[in-house]
Amino acid sequence: MTNNTLKKSPLSVILLIILAVLIPITATSCKKQTREDNQGAKAPEINESENISKPQAPEPVTPPDKPEKKEITENVNKPKEQEPAEKTPQPNPAENKAIERPTVDQIVKASNGRLNKIFTGLYGKPAPDFELTDINDKKHKLSDYKGTHVMIVLWATWCPPCKYEIPELIELRERTSKEQLTILAISNEKTSTVKNFTEREKLNYTILLNQGELPKAYNPDYLPSSVYINPKGIVKVGIEGVTQLNEMIGFLNAPK
Repeated sequence: MTNNTLKKSPLSVILLIILAVLIPITATSCKKQTREDNQGAKAPEINESENISKPQAPEPVTPPDKPEKKEITENVNKPKEQEPAEKTPQPNPAENKAIERPTVDQIVKASNGRLNKIFTGLYGKPAPDFELTDINDKKHKLSDYKGTHVMIVLWATWCPPCKYEIPELIELRERTSKEQLTILAISNEKTSTVKNFTEREKLNYTILLNQGELPKAYNPDYLPSSVYINPKGIVKVGIEGVTQLNEMIGFLNAPK
């Protein structure tokens, strides 16, 4: 390089001094602007003279019409209207009478001659006592059964009508407890004959053997015959003929 290059003119020096002064002033302004930006710029003032459209006031909102109530009929079961309570029937004084049980005479009459009353001299009196042995050699005394209804059945294995009555007696025994009813079926045949018949027919009531010990008061003219005795040991009725189950129950429940 030449010395001319290194030399600086007075004008150049002045320009350098001016530049040196201006550069720091510019830098300071930038920093200040940056600080103001960080603090938030002030909102510009609105000039009312400028054409800025003001927001219009909102129009009043008309409330929508209430929807009409519509009945929902699809997939909805309407609750049933509560039915008025039925009136409790008032008791009829005429129906308050105790249920009347048929009498012995009514039952006999309804049989249309199939049944007849026998041993009438015993009615209302204590039943004549006796002691007989059953097919298993066990002794039974009539008076020991006082406190229960007793039905004495007079029958024989050779008697066809007696056989007709057997299913009714079996059913009666199954329906009624021994605490309520005692059934004593008496035959004057041989022990072996009666025992074999009893086992074969599966009789479920007590079978007694009469070897001449039975009082003559229980000697009927026809078989089968039966005697009904109440829990007090009083004879209620004697019946001759094949008795059906409902009739047996009727005699047991009949008054007196």
